[in-house]
Amino acid sequence: MTEKHNEAEVVELEVYAKARKPVPKDCKLFRIRIDREKYLVQQAALTGAELLKLADKKPDQYRILFKKCNGKTVEVPLDTHFSFLDPGIERFMTQKRTAQEG
Repeated sequence: MTEKHNEAEVVELEVYAKARKPVPKDCKLFRIRIDREKYLVQQAALTGAELLKLADKKPDQYRILFKKCNGKTVEVPLDTHFSFLDPGIERFMTQKRTAQEG
């Protein structure tokens, strides 16, 4: 995303999750973290495949997981929209698929 934006309009999911604050429902910009990189997105929901594409990873080689602030890690299905408005989402991680999964 290259257009200018006001940082006050950006919700950084990791910060909100760690502070246990609910994400504002009217939020227009989300800063998410996938592995070590941060991304700014306008959509309130992306599929697992879209998250992998954002991280420049191929769905046949990687899976995408999210980590909740309580330490629980869950896979994001490739074809299911995942809402950034859900409480407690700390960050996303990729994981290389095994040969048996491929």
